[in-house]
Amino acid sequence: MFSFVQERKAAAALESLAPAAPSNVASAPPMERAAALIVCNALLLRASSAYGRLVLEAPSRLDPSVAAEAVCHLVDIRLRMEASAQALDGRAETDPAVAAFRWEMLANEVATLTMGSALSPDAARAMRRCWHSMWLARRAREEAVRAMTAYAKAYSADPIPAINGKRATDDLLRKLGGTLPPMFRPKAGKTAGKPAR
Repeated sequence: MFSFVQERKAAAALESLAPAAPSNVASAPPMERAAALIVCNALLLRASSAYGRLVLEAPSRLDPSVAAEAVCHLVDIRLRMEASAQALDGRAETDPAVAAFRWEMLANEVATLTMGSALSPDAARAMRRCWHSMWLARRAREEAVRAMTAYAKAYSADPIPAINGKRATDDLLRKLGGTLPPMFRPKAGKTAGKPAR
């Protein structure tokens, strides 16, 4: 019963998110897309420890109940972020927390669609377009790493979730900002994969 309720909640979230997310991501400044790429890679690495390697290699093949659980978890995080957005009212655009909020929201959208690709063809299509937009911004990763480091110093906060108990270093941020999950990498004997437009 609980699984059915989760699947309905996940389906509703994906139906709401899929139409707008690709344009939300594509219209973000390159630095924010590059930072979202870093955060989204970290979110998927962390999720893979809970839900298995398919999260990284073939999320569209996740068991629907697992995908629904992951989507609902990310939706709950998103709702908490949206509820805390009022704290940013009146802050200058140069405040590191303002940019951090934006790139974290973008990353959450893309991670939600990625985990939800097992539940919805529309989510799968939107997810690929979002990853494509983030990947195009990878050349801004140094700027993104500087912004994330500034945020971490200003607010004593980790710029990405811990991965395998390890906190982020600048080198890890750079690595995450210059790579795609295995689902987009070439298989042996095939040409290089990249997110579809």
